[in-house]
Amino acid sequence: MPLALLALAIRASGIGSTEFMSMRLPPQVGASLGVPMASTANIGASNLGNALAT
Repeated sequence: MPLALLALAIRASGIGSTEFMSMRLPPQVGASLGVPMASTANIGASNLGNALAT
């Protein structure tokens, strides 16, 4: 999948870049890079907010 389509898919799903990164990184790596670790509840709330705003 081309990078532009992947970025569009991530944006359309309502997942922010830090949430996407934190879902893919082990906690130790995320912490060392300063990436906040998003919980499932935060991701769900973000998606709900985006759905209501549309």
